[in-house]
Amino acid sequence: MLLPILLTSIFCYFLRRLSEEADSAEAFGRRMEAQVESLRMQLSERASELDSAQRRLSQLEKDLVETSLSNENYRSEVARLTAQADVTQSQLREARSQANWVDADLSNVHQVCGR
Repeated sequence: MLLPILLTSIFCYFLRRLSEEADSAEAFGRRMEAQVESLRMQLSERASELDSAQRRLSQLEKDLVETSLSNENYRSEVARLTAQADVTQSQLREARSQANWVDADLSNVHQVCGR
């Protein structure tokens, strides 16, 4: 008679232990599921941030190309205006030189007419 009671007691003990381990495993599983979900959300956020950064980088590259083209156009315009200014200065020097000759000739004419 003692044996069935002992067997029942041992069986109840192991059943409680198995139940505790099952509860522990379920709790661990829930914690792992929550952690996986948290990591999925973080991954999704990082993917979104990466997409935004790539779009921003693409826009900045386009802006850089546009700025470079504008700068090249400005350089060309400055070079054209510098060349035009050089030509104009040469023409001005030539006009001044001719004016000096004309003044000298006019002065000579005045001297000849004044005698």
